[in-house]
Amino acid sequence: MKKISFINSAIAFLVFTGTAFAAPSPRSIFTDNSVIVYGSKMKGTAKEENIIAFNLKKQMKSFVNMWADNKVNESILKKSNLIILGYDKSNDLLNFSSMPFVKSNFPVDFRQDSFAFGDKVYTGRKDGIAFIYPSPYNAKNYVMIYYSNSLAGLENLTKNTKITGDNEYQIISDKGVVREGRFNKNSFVWKYDTNMDDDYNSGSEE
Repeated sequence: MKKISFINSAIAFLVFTGTAFAAPSPRSIFTDNSVIVYGSKMKGTAKEENIIAFNLKKQMKSFVNMWADNKVNESILKKSNLIILGYDKSNDLLNFSSMPFVKSNFPVDFRQDSFAFGDKVYTGRKDGIAFIYPSPYNAKNYVMIYYSNSLAGLENLTKNTKITGDNEYQIISDKGVVREGRFNKNSFVWKYDTNMDDDYNSGSEE
């Protein structure tokens, strides 16, 4: 397979003016139309990330394919629901360098050793976020992303995330779930909304 060729910004624009409104259930996204994509940029831990992806595949109890990010081609990205794993920018699909429109509208800002969501930056080694979101590669599909600040955090995240019909994102630390809620889908771009963030409203962020 050829190395990934990112879709240009014009196509990304069409994706985010598409028809994706309601989030699917994890059961519907974990089908034979889904692909787990794990990161390969951290050469020293790529094998461990592959193992985490394989364990997630077993946990799903569903037939899904697995690919390293540098082995995925444009056809796979466009036809599949994507389950993307990454930590500390280990996965090229979470770079978005060739798709600035997608990056500017993405609900999470992935940074060096941290990530930002809403009005808070998460810097804990085992802090991680999991969420379902319209696919940047095909408006008819979705991505489910597992992202953490460390490899250990990524493993913790994939083992303990429980995305249900009541939430579309969860933030997990070594203490368990610290935040969850739903996105505002009044527009074609799903946005973070404090009114739909259960833990923000409960005051647990204070």
